Parts: sequence; structure tokens; C-alpha cells
Amino acid sequence: MALPLLFGCWLPALALILLVAGIALTVESIEHAIALAFLILGAVLILFMFFGRFLVLLFRPGAADEPKYTATVRAHTITGRERVPLYVDSVGPREQFSLIFCHGWGVTSDVWYYLKKSRRLERLGRITTWDMRGAGRSGGTATGVYALDALARDLRDVIESEGARRLVLAGQGLGALVVLDYCRLFSDQVGKRIAGLILVDAPLRPLPAPSALLRLAAALSPLIGLINRLVYLSGLGHLATAIAAFGGRESRGQLDMVTRSVAYTQPALGWKEASAMAGFDPRPVLAALTVPVLLITGEHGRVVRPAELREAAAGISGATAVVLPHSGSLSFLERSGEFEQRLREWLELLPGGPGGRRAQRRREREAGQQGADEDDEA
Repeated sequence: MALPLLFGCWLPALALILLVAGIALTVESIEHAIALAFLILGAVLILFMFFGRFLVLLFRPGAADEPKYTATVRAHTITGRERVPLYVDSVGPREQFSLIFCHGWGVTSDVWYYLKKSRRLERLGRITTWDMRGAGRSGGTATGVYALDALARDLRDVIESEGARRLVLAGQGLGALVVLDYCRLFSDQVGKRIAGLILVDAPLRPLPAPSALLRLAAALSPLIGLINRLVYLSGLGHLATAIAAFGGRESRGQLDMVTRSVAYTQPALGWKEASAMAGFDPRPVLAALTVPVLLITGEHGRVVRPAELREAAAGISGATAVVLPHSGSLSFLERSGEFEQRLREWLELLPGGPGGRRAQRRREREAGQQGADEDDEA
């Protein structure tokens, strides 16, 4: 995001300089043609600064069902650690089995829009999403603690509020590390209550510390927050998001939702979340897991490459690697139909999961039918 941030700083200044120069030249009656050119160029830059996103989105296809900022009738707020209000939303009846989704860096639980509205996925269990502390509709903390351990304990509070006896935990990016840290802190729950993990575009090795530019942005949070909004309005943020998070098949609504979410995330929060991820080594946790793991990334993912994902899955007992074509890090948006299908196929075969029992009964029926057919032939 450094390039659009740089342009976000200079575009307003350049537009103002051109306009002032054009007005000054006009007042001094010097080179009217040059003055007019300055005025027009300054006006065009101002228009681009505030309406450029419409031009960028014009070249993206629309979708029949664009993601929306929605909340169900079951949306509520729980009180987590340090009395932090955590926004939680659920779809489906309160059953014995739940799927809990944790969002990634710079976005909110709204990115799980397509999975929340899937009736076929809902039949397998209750679908729960939540906003991490400081993000979306959740509150921040007075102490300013955003360590990964704190986020993992927030996840425990969400799990306890759901009350399901068996769960599958899913996370993307930052959310995947929160899930893994939860498994490290509460290893006694893995296998006993946690039936499996779904890790989307999860970092498979320690991430470096946040850049100096991100630290500077956090220090100048109010000013940079305003510039980020200009970056969003100008469309430069959309171009950066398309390169960083998608694989070229995103719709205009998907691109706009993610770009807006990142732009409206306070730089101080972005730096704290990036700092929380830095240094955490997921490899020991993955190696110690005793439950099935579904690792998913897009063909054009930036955090983890397909070859790296397959290599990691080969070294983890019970792991399955899935690479979705023509998609980036946010494959659950860009390839929502195929993502959901892969999820359902994995859940239906999950031991101890809702589909696992169903699959077992189906295999027993097929075995019984096959035995009956052999008896008839005899």
C-alpha cells in the first residue's frame, strides 16, 4: 500500500499547486493558454481524487450477488477479556456443531458474506463470524493490548458464548494465526472439542516485523487515516488491493468492499495487528496438531505460494491442501462457489464432524446394499 499512500499524499498538494498557479497566471494576465491548462489539469486531478474509484470499478465485472454489509437477527455483542466488546453474528440453529470464522488483517467479518448465506453449508452446522478487537463493530481496549495471545483468548470467549460441543475453527491470514495460537494455548481442547481447522492463506513461517512506513503511519494515525480515505476515493487503493489480494476474477463489489475496509481501518490498529502476527512461528503448532487440517490458498496468493502449501501439507498429519485457480488471497470471495464446495466436501468426511457421521451412515448403507446385491447374485 506504500505506492497509493504516496500518491494519496501528493495528489491533493499537486492539484492545489496547479489550481493556485493557474489562478495566479490568470490574474497576472500572463499566458492565458498556460493558465487555462493549469486550471484544467488541477480540476481533473481534484475530480480524480474524489471520483477516480468509479473509473477503476467500471473496468471490473459486476456480480449477481455482490457482498453486502449485513447483520442477522442473531447479531450481538459479548464482553471479552479486559471488558472489550466483541461483535458476534451467527447463522443457523444452535446445534451441537459450529463453524467459527476469524477474519484477516485490515478487514472485518463481513468478508465471510457468501459463506454466511450458504444454506447448504448451514445444514452442516451453525456458522459464526466475529470482529476482532478494534475492528469493525467490536470495541477497542483501553490498555491497547493487541497481542496474538489476547486475540486467541478473545476467540475462546466467542467459542464459550456459542456453547457448541464440537467445533471447526477457520481463519484467514491473521485469523489463521489466531486459530493456531488458540490451539497452542488451549491444546487440551484440540481433538476433544475442536474437530478440525480450516486455514486460508495462512503464513507458514514467521513473518517479519512491520515496516518503518507502517510504524510511521501509526504514529500519524489521524492524518494517514484521512489520506487513506482519499486513496480509496481516488481508486488507487482499489488498484493496490486488486494486485495484493485478488487473482483478476474479482467483481467490482468484492474489490470495493475489501478496499473500503482496509482504507477505513485506523493505521494504528493496522500496525498493532501486523505486530501481533510478526515473529509467531506456526510450524511447531501445525506439527503437533492431532485433528484434520484443510489448508487453502489461491493460485495467485501472495502470502503462501501453492508449492509451499503442498509441501507444508505433506509434512502435517491429516492435512489436505487445496489450491483454487484464478484467485488470490481472498479466494472465499473471488471463487466463493468453488470455495464453499471444497469446504463442504471436507466437512462431510471430517471424523467427528456433522458430515462425518452422515458419511459413515452412507458408507454403511452402501456396504449393506452391496452385501444384499451379492446375496441376490448368489
